[in-house]
Amino acid sequence: MTSVTCLAEDVPTTDYYSFYASPISSATLYVPNGCKAAYEAAAIQQNYNSIIFEVAAGSGTITIDAKTNGTHVLNVQIGKAKPSQITRSTRGTADVTYSVTVPTYIYLYASTASANAVQTRAISANSVLLYSYKVTPGTTGIQNVSMDNPVNVYDMRGILVRTKVTTLNGLAKGIYIVNGRKVIVE
Repeated sequence: MTSVTCLAEDVPTTDYYSFYASPISSATLYVPNGCKAAYEAAAIQQNYNSIIFEVAAGSGTITIDAKTNGTHVLNVQIGKAKPSQITRSTRGTADVTYSVTVPTYIYLYASTASANAVQTRAISANSVLLYSYKVTPGTTGIQNVSMDNPVNVYDMRGILVRTKVTTLNGLAKGIYIVNGRKVIVE
């Protein structure tokens, strides 16, 4: 068994015998987008060798609470980029920042510091103790713009909603196009 995909948004209840005699410690757990927090809080993730989740476009920080054993490292790979390697001989947190232009998968997995992809799959489940991880989104790529000169305001469908204005006051909450840039009204 190399992977388990769980489509349930509510974390299912499992016990020791759910995957009895299956090599689950070397499997990757895939969870629905937006459900990472529920799965990370559940004991189910502790049985997997790697965790994959998706982050929205923008930037942010992944805070990881972990301990590595021996020559093992915890890899944090953002999309197809080279992974950041975390080594902690005692339990503690480490931050990994990200900045992506499209929704991107984040991969957390254990390996030795010099392992290649084939060796990574053979790592013992005790090589890294992952206690928790938390994603703190930063910017979303939607920014406020200065309107020193009068501008036209369009909705996301491209329909003109205001002409020659210098303020967005009075607009309903949402995302608008001003001078070719996305602007959020809160």
